[in-house]
Parts: sequence; C-alpha cells; structure tokens
Amino acid sequence: MTFPRQISLLAFLAFLGLVLTGCQPSDPDSPNVKQLTSTVVTPNPVNMEIGGVAALTVTGTLEDNSTSVVNFYTTFTSSAPAVATVTADTGYVTAVAPGTATITATTETGVRFLLATTTVVVSPLRVLSIDVAPATSTLAVGSTQSLVVTATYN
Repeated sequence: MTFPRQISLLAFLAFLGLVLTGCQPSDPDSPNVKQLTSTVVTPNPVNMEIGGVAALTVTGTLEDNSTSVVNFYTTFTSSAPAVATVTADTGYVTAVAPGTATITATTETGVRFLLATTTVVVSPLRVLSIDVAPATSTLAVGSTQSLVVTATYN
C-alpha cells in the first residue's frame, strides 16, 4: 500500500471513529440529566441595617418541577455597591449605606444563563439609647461643667 493511500485510510478511520464516538447507545440505565428552567433568590426582599450581613440562596426549578439549591453555579452582582456589596461566589450581602440595591444572581446551566434578582433595602442606623455622663452633678451658681452624651446604635 502506498503512503498516500495509508494517509487516506487513516483519515477515513479517524473520521469514522469521531462519528461513532458521538453516537451513544440508548441505555435505559443511563442517567437522565434534568435541565434548569428557572431560578429564584431568597430572601426577597432583604431588609437590613448598616453593617448587617445576609446570605442569599438561589433555588432552581428543574424540568420535572423538582427544586435544588444552585448557589454553586451562580455569580452574584450588586447594582449599587455603595449601598450593598455582595460576594460574587457566595452571595453574602453586606449593608454599607442607606438606600436600595438590586442583587442579580446569574446561574450558568451549561446551555444558557438564568437570571434572578432580589431587592436589598438598607435602613439608616437607629439610636437605641442615650447616656449622659456624669449622670448627676452638683454645680455652684455661675459655674459650668461639660457633659458627654453617648448614643448607642443598632
């Protein structure tokens, strides 16, 4: 057999191997992978105070209407990082300043991307109590004394 014929035969066999590799037998025991049809982020909405931290969960609904947590395949982003930051790979939200932010969870399905959102509302700090020091004082007429006022916030 000549060299050009050997190359042609080898190329044909390689092509045939690729075609056959793409064909899989219909095995009733082979796993049937369900595709994600939608996702949702919880909690929704998220109400927080400055400095608060919350964990988001992304739940996906599959073709058979079963559900599964899909945080592992999800990337999180914040529309307003000055209000609420989010860790891209874990979904942990931290409240930074008063306002509203939308957190978007993008889940990769292997075929397409599914988006789900939640709203984060960050409230300003609240005064829980006020203390004045010294608590009692005796002053002579005409004298002055400085007082220290301490506010305790949430």
